[in-house]
Amino acid sequence: MYAAVSTYIALGGIWALLLGLFISLMVVKGNCLEGVLVSAAVLVFVVAWVRSFKVEMSNEGIHYRSPFFRHDRVKWASIASVSTGVRWKKPTRSPLHMMIKSHDVARPVTINIKVFGRNDLAALAGAIRRWSPHAAVDKTIERMSAGQMPSLHEARAPLKKKKPG
Repeated sequence: MYAAVSTYIALGGIWALLLGLFISLMVVKGNCLEGVLVSAAVLVFVVAWVRSFKVEMSNEGIHYRSPFFRHDRVKWASIASVSTGVRWKKPTRSPLHMMIKSHDVARPVTINIKVFGRNDLAALAGAIRRWSPHAAVDKTIERMSAGQMPSLHEARAPLKKKKPG
């Protein structure tokens, strides 16, 4: 599975807007050709970068490829636990990353799930439940495997109030 079309639209749209401003400035200055060439190069880079996110599932396990040539593999039989959340402390528990801890590998495999489509994530969670039934999974993975994608709004944790003093 590759990044969802909506990811291309969102990231490409942001860059297209910025590049549109750049081109308009270049046209005003009389450098139209350079503006178009730079814009095309940046858009090609954005599409190639988004295209580099990939998750492959096989009979042996999961292979995750992320940008900048990073590859991670985990075998179904070695999956110990799977959880979702953020990689840094924030006041949310949004399912932005999937962390797969393995018995075989010291460093967990962290998949950036923001870029993938809902159906692909449901298929991945379902495959984890099917091929690694012994693995401990969180509630979000359970819901994903049943085809219920949690909303980012549902996943928000209440902010802790500061104690006076």
